[in-house]
Amino acid sequence: MLLLIPIQTQVVFTRWPWMNFIWMGLCFLSFGFFNIAGEGYNLFELLVLDGWNPIGLLGYQFLHADAFHLLGNMLFLWVFGNAVNERFGQWKYALFMMGGSAISGMTHHLFTGEPAIGASGVVNAVVGAYLVLYPMNRVSMFWLFFIRGGTFELSGYILILFWFVQDVWGAFAGAEHGIAYWAHLGGFAYGVGVMAWLVHKEHITLMSYDNPHLLEYLRPRKKPKRKQDIQFDEPSVPRQITFNCPECGHEMSVAETRLGQQVFCDRCRTSLLLVEE
Repeated sequence: MLLLIPIQTQVVFTRWPWMNFIWMGLCFLSFGFFNIAGEGYNLFELLVLDGWNPIGLLGYQFLHADAFHLLGNMLFLWVFGNAVNERFGQWKYALFMMGGSAISGMTHHLFTGEPAIGASGVVNAVVGAYLVLYPMNRVSMFWLFFIRGGTFELSGYILILFWFVQDVWGAFAGAEHGIAYWAHLGGFAYGVGVMAWLVHKEHITLMSYDNPHLLEYLRPRKKPKRKQDIQFDEPSVPRQITFNCPECGHEMSVAETRLGQQVFCDRCRTSLLLVEE
C-alpha cells in the first residue's frame, strides 16, 4: 500500500491566515459536538447536503463521518488553505469558502442527488485557487510504502493535476461509492475560475519574490503587476566629533548634529558651545 500525504508548501507568508484557522476550528468543534458528544441530531440533519436546502449547501462542509474523514480534509485545508487565505485576506477568504461550499454542493446534487457531508468540496476549491496562484511552488510530501517511508518534493501543478485526473476518473467511472467526486470537481472548477478572474482583474497580486502564477505562463508577454518587497531605510549614523574639555582636559565625543548647541563636560560639568572650526 502506497500512501502520499502533503505536509508543507513553499509559500512565503506576510500575514497570519486567521480565517482558515477559524474554519478548521469550526470543523473540529462540530465533530466534537455531533460525533463525540452525540448532541444536536436535529441540527445535524438540517446541515446535511440534501436537496437545495441553503443551510445544507453551506453547512455540510462542517460535518464529517469519522475522525479519518475529518483529519484528511483538515490536513489539506492546513497545507493549501493557509497559503490561499494569506493571499486573499480574512473576509474575502470567508466569502470564497462559502461560495466553494455552495458550488461544490450544487454540482454534487445535480449529478448524483445523494445526501453528502464533508469539507472535501471546499477543500478542492482551495486547491484549485492554489493551482492558479502557485503552480510551480514546491510541495513537500510524506510517503509510506508498507513499513518504509520518507519525504520528497515536487511542483504543485503536478500533484494537483494528478488528483484532478483521479477525481475525473472516479466521477465518470463510478469508482469507490461514497466519495463525492462531483463535489470535488465542482469545487475545483470554482476555485480555478474565481482565482483566475481575480488575478486577471488584478484584485489579487503576488509579491515580487513569488514564482509566476498560472496566467503568467498562459500569457507570458504581459508584464505582471507585483507588489514590491517591503524595504526599510537603514538609519543614518551622524559623524562623531571628538575634542578635549578646555577646563579639565577630559576627552569628549558628541554627534555632529550638536554643532551650534550648548553641551556640558561629562566630568567637570563646564558649559561649552560647539562651533565648527
